[in-house]
Amino acid sequence: MPITFTRCGSALHRVVARSAYSPCAARSYSNYVFQENDIVLVQKKTDASAKQILSKPLRPGRRVNTTTGHIDHESIIGLSPRAVVAAGKGEYRIYKPTLGEYTNLTARIVTPVYPADANLIVSLLDLNPTVPDPSSSSPSPPLEIFEAGTGHGALTLHLARAIHAANPAPPPIPSPPRPAPAPDSEEGTSSDLVDAEHQAAVDKWEAYKPTRRAVITTLDVSARHSAHAKTVVAGWRKGMYAHSVDFHVGSIPEYIASRLATSPEPFLDHTILDLPDCHLYLETISQALKEDGTVLVFCPSITQVIACVKQAKKEVLPLVLESTLEIGQAAGVGGRVWDVRAVRARSFVRAEAEKVEGAEEAVESGTEGSEAAAETIAETTPKEAKPLKPEGDGWNMVCRPKVGDRVVGGGFVGVFRRVVK
Repeated sequence: MPITFTRCGSALHRVVARSAYSPCAARSYSNYVFQENDIVLVQKKTDASAKQILSKPLRPGRRVNTTTGHIDHESIIGLSPRAVVAAGKGEYRIYKPTLGEYTNLTARIVTPVYPADANLIVSLLDLNPTVPDPSSSSPSPPLEIFEAGTGHGALTLHLARAIHAANPAPPPIPSPPRPAPAPDSEEGTSSDLVDAEHQAAVDKWEAYKPTRRAVITTLDVSARHSAHAKTVVAGWRKGMYAHSVDFHVGSIPEYIASRLATSPEPFLDHTILDLPDCHLYLETISQALKEDGTVLVFCPSITQVIACVKQAKKEVLPLVLESTLEIGQAAGVGGRVWDVRAVRARSFVRAEAEKVEGAEEAVESGTEGSEAAAETIAETTPKEAKPLKPEGDGWNMVCRPKVGDRVVGGGFVGVFRRVVK
């Protein structure tokens, strides 16, 4: 430990500089020990490349199965992060999982948005939520982010983390109501007490919701996917961000119409569309989007972003494409910028010019020349030049670069801005 001396008048004073790693300099978070319902990450002590194991919520009687044996949950509860436990003939280290590790390792029924992609998408929204001011007499409307396509819930969690500090401390989230007992059961009195407690928790939660200053509204057409994502969000740090997320099941037009029916004013600050045929919903979203709000379309193919640009021009929507990024491992950190513009293909322009020239020659040579020119164009036009199928039939051309034999994550993000018509 370094020792220095300072002079005060004619006297020398001994000053001991504390090391940042000395016990006296320990922070409060370093004293954390694992408790019941925590989720831990287990990995071999001597092999940093070994497969990581995500535990279930810690509870007595449960165990974590490894390749060399099992670890009882009781032996983990009370330990500090990075402690070592034995499993058969192997030794394993116990960690607190990061958000990215948690979303990657939780059970999935759909592919999650991977952490690097989720972090970039969140950064594109440029979120700056403010801490609630209880003394304000006229608080501003809450920040609302609409996510269409809940999926696994990974992006939902990253979004909730970004706006978490804007909300006051929540009451306990009500648990699902207990099923009613049989009519001849002796649990009638206790059941009434449980129902009263549950209703009180629901009332507190409903009174809390209007006080939130930032909300993630996430929608999925599949009730199964939505329920699974809700479990994923509730499992992270004992539901740390669950109070900032509202889950809904249904279609985008139905949900937006129901919200606008109660209040015709736009209510969305940002929208993220992570679903097929994003362009079909731009008109509906633009009706609920505030001025200067953003719409992010997350697509596996660049042609889907192009379809959104065409749809905005076709419907004369108040949306302007600001940027297009390719994300994923092949694009590097921060994404690779793409230049996306509405242009006409040279082959299309050339074919039109040839058609006009052929028509002019036919006029000079008569009817027979016109038929000959038409036949010539038909013969020289390749089969691939046939008109494309109408929009909305589900077909999309994939034109992103291929990385090796397997593409992990990635895709394209188009950032649209709501402007004044």
